[in-house]
Amino acid sequence: FKARIVASQGPIGTKCPRWHVDHVPLRLVASLLGPGCSYIPQSQKQNVCIDYNFLNNCDVDDTAIANNRIVQFAKGNEERKEGIFQAQENEAILLMGREWEEAVRDDQEKLNDRHEIK
Repeated sequence: FKARIVASQGPIGTKCPRWHVDHVPLRLVASLLGPGCSYIPQSQKQNVCIDYNFLNNCDVDDTAIANNRIVQFAKGNEERKEGIFQAQENEAILLMGREWEEAVRDDQEKLNDRHEIK
């Protein structure tokens, strides 16, 4: 396994204001001061619709416009915006990225190879 630590501090620190899916198996995000990142749990698919095609091919420069196209709310949920969660100060969360399923599949194949009867 490999790990990389990236720290950001203050208003000029590295942040990701646009909705995206990370290209890593797993990411630990912690906010030591101020609000943490916003995220959409898998369990909220009934409240939130994510346009993955636009997400992967977005060429819009304006982040607010892009975010409104990427994440849309189910009918009746437009005002409440249920389904988006925000980590609290001093809270750490684990987020699965695009490579999560690939990593799990590779691990399962390795495990199966070790237990194969010959």
